[in-house]
Amino acid sequence: MRFTKIKVDKNGKIGLTYQKEDGKDGWDDFSMTCAQPAAPEFYKAMQALGYFAVELCELPTDYINKLIVFSVSLSYAGPQDTMGAVITCKIPLAKSNCPLVLNTPHKTDMPYSGQEPEEADPAGLLPEGCPEAINTLCEEARRYLNGTRAQTTIDIAKDIINDIKELNPDGQTSFIAGKDA
Repeated sequence: MRFTKIKVDKNGKIGLTYQKEDGKDGWDDFSMTCAQPAAPEFYKAMQALGYFAVELCELPTDYINKLIVFSVSLSYAGPQDTMGAVITCKIPLAKSNCPLVLNTPHKTDMPYSGQEPEEADPAGLLPEGCPEAINTLCEEARRYLNGTRAQTTIDIAKDIINDIKELNPDGQTSFIAGKDA
């Protein structure tokens, strides 16, 4: 399985577009959108790409504190299925009711030609550490797809105590369910 898009929309819904091998030298496409929040690690992995977006867009380093990464588009091409990526961010604007949206240039994790990254023009490659950060996000997206979500708070202890009080109105704490106190 490989992801082609990982996105968090303006309403917080998570969109995942991915491909699975079809068994015939091709790929089948799938997508899902879900309103359930992801685990915190998903959002951390997404925002960690902000550092690379600043570098790829040649922005001042203090922009890392301003931008919000909300989407990554991935492509695969060439004889080795070389991964390419575009990171999409938004920066809130003080004098506008909508953010500035930035797309990084499309860059790859290795040259399409198959030559070693050290021998290739670095202007066409993702910066060092970026492919690993993208892989971390893909792993978190995979976990989300498999059902890992944000931990929700369920106050069952309060409900259990209230149930016990109903069954044992005199307030004795020695009550054990199924036995007389």
